[in-house]
Amino acid sequence: MMKSLIKRIQTLFVACLLVTTVCRADVHEVASSTEFAQAIAQGKVVVEFGAAWCGACRMYGPTFKQVSDELSGYKFLKVDVDQLRDIAGAYNVGGIPMTIFFKEGQPVGQPLVGAVNGETLKSKISSMLGE
Repeated sequence: MMKSLIKRIQTLFVACLLVTTVCRADVHEVASSTEFAQAIAQGKVVVEFGAAWCGACRMYGPTFKQVSDELSGYKFLKVDVDQLRDIAGAYNVGGIPMTIFFKEGQPVGQPLVGAVNGETLKSKISSMLGE
């Protein structure tokens, strides 16, 4: 009986790990303009524009990551405006951090500017991209 219980617990544990791994999104750091274009082309995408030297960006990073872990069905990307100036310019990124929402390759609604809290980000994602 004990072996059966242990086996069942192990099976449930593995199942939970698989579900968690599949459902959680990782924040992907974009390395090129081509990669960015491919990443936003399909689906619902949330993009954080920032820079390594930006204090507000460093404060916002953990919030952005936490929200990416909590929500499924979206891609989460990070773009360094110093490394990918062409992308930042194309989307008129001025103040950072700036979060822009994309649906099937097109920007949707107004971007979020500044280090917002997790609830604000989740609410904006829901209103801009739906569930």
